[in-house]
Amino acid sequence: MPYHYGTAFGLEVDGALYLVTAAHVLAKDPNNSSDESDVGLVFSRGALVDLAPYDQIGLKVPGEAEAIDVVAIQPKNVDLRLVFSDFFKEEHFFSSDLRTTHYLAACGFPETKNRRASWAQKLAQRPYAYFGRASDDAKRIALDFNKAHFCLDFAVKWTFKNGLAGYKAPDPHGISGGPVLVVHDIANPQDIFEPRLVGIGIETRQKMKCFVCVDIRHLTEALAVKA
Repeated sequence: MPYHYGTAFGLEVDGALYLVTAAHVLAKDPNNSSDESDVGLVFSRGALVDLAPYDQIGLKVPGEAEAIDVVAIQPKNVDLRLVFSDFFKEEHFFSSDLRTTHYLAACGFPETKNRRASWAQKLAQRPYAYFGRASDDAKRIALDFNKAHFCLDFAVKWTFKNGLAGYKAPDPHGISGGPVLVVHDIANPQDIFEPRLVGIGIETRQKMKCFVCVDIRHLTEALAVKA
């Protein structure tokens, strides 16, 4: 039975099209005995199709043994133009360095809001965005992530509606692999700009009240070298 486990988005680098997600989204789910490694289903023309077989490009930082939890794939039998309506390109990237005054949005499909109801014939597709400021770099260091990463401050358990009425936020499990966008600079409120892609969300750290993300520039540089 298909089930929702992660998020992905389309990326174009030097004319090549990729599906980008967190590497652990394609790995075997340790909490699901029926799951298999490197198996992923996506919507294409209103139907679920298997991405496999595909070429996979991982990401590593020179001098470090452990790979970064991000992957770009190119399916051999699936046309990604039938999966994504559009692709992020270099012109959509955030080109400056992140500051704590930047307001970010981690986008994706939380599992709790994208389950198939027992009575339903279709899988739900309900995207959410989790907003917060870019964390001080000390938080990344405290979590022992290298410089390919950054963090987004977020009160994981609570969010607010109009009138500042607090309510329980949807569990973000399932947004891993989704795009992270810069949407505003609090230091320059008069500067209105289109949201810009800055990274890929990979995991939540509830005790530190943040999302951990990977800088998109590290991935695109690896893809450019591969090409």
